[in-house]
This record gives sequence, C-alpha cells and structure tokens, in this order.
Amino acid sequence: MKEKPKSALVLNGLEDETFAEYILTDEAGETSAEGAVALMRKLKSLELSVSANQCNSAEAVLFEKQGALLSEYEDSYLRAEPFISPNPTYQALSLNQMRTYASWRTGCKQGIYRDVPDAYVRLYVKEVISLIGMPDRDEAMIELSWLLERVPESKWELRKSIKDSVKLLYIFGDFSGTYFDVLKDSGLFEHFPW
Repeated sequence: MKEKPKSALVLNGLEDETFAEYILTDEAGETSAEGAVALMRKLKSLELSVSANQCNSAEAVLFEKQGALLSEYEDSYLRAEPFISPNPTYQALSLNQMRTYASWRTGCKQGIYRDVPDAYVRLYVKEVISLIGMPDRDEAMIELSWLLERVPESKWELRKSIKDSVKLLYIFGDFSGTYFDVLKDSGLFEHFPW
C-alpha cells in the first residue's frame, strides 16, 4: 500500500492535516477501508472539538470544518447504502454511507451522475452552497444547475430543495448581477418557470 501525498490546511486558525494522512490506497489505487475508518475518527474528533458555548453556530462551524476535511476525499465504493435524512450531516453517516457519499460525489465531480438516496444529494447541495470544494460562488451556481439537469422530474421535492438553495446562495453570495442575470449565466434560468 502506498500513502497519498500529505497536505495541510488551516481550519479557523487551527492547523490540521487533511484526509491525505488517513487515506491509503492499494496498488490499483483503490481506497482502503482502514483509511476511511481513520477519516471517520477524525470527523468525530472535530465534532467533539466544537465548543458548547458556540451553540448558535456550532452546527455550521462543525459542517464547515468537516466539509473542509472531506472536500478532496474521493472513494470508489460501489454500493449505494440507504440514507434517509431531511437535513443530512456528515456525523449522521455511517462508515459505508460516508463511502457511498464520497464515491457519488467523486462521480459528480467527474461529470457522472447516478441515482442515490435523496439525502446524499441534499448533503452535496449543502456543501455547494457553503462553497466547500467550490472555487467560487459562480461555480457553485453552475454546479447546482448541473444537478438540476440530472435529478429526475419525478423527484420534485428534491428539485424544489435545490431551487431553494439556489435562492439562498444568491441572497448570501453577494453576487454583483441581478438574480435573473445570475440564473442566465449559470444555466439555471430554464429551471425557474416565471
């Protein structure tokens, strides 16, 4: 087994090593279960490190820290583990669910969409609007457009949730253009019937 190159990242002023320290791959480049387990332990330690006196923003801080840790994690787990949650978080994922999510997200980043339980898509949308793994807010809008093009019309609740997230990203994203211009530029305009 060979170790992926190490990298470092700063999370709210605290130096931390990224997932690269924990994820080991075999000769074929497959992610090992041991590395995934170590990553899950790291996520749990982040959960425990969030101060109780930050109760109003603790969940957002935790999501940001865990998202930063996971932002480049890739996996090639083939099973799609069941996952049901209206407001999914990383800490709610079991090991196999985390691997399912990371594999699905890896596919999305490569332009491949496969059907998974809606909670995985909702978690990814939370990452996108939080700009986790996104270079900027414009790319985040384009990614939401890409998702809307692929989520089946029959999943109308999930599609509505993505559309609501587009609105949130626009409101809090400090875009310079009008809402209509941003929708047109990102390819989202056609998804919003006027």
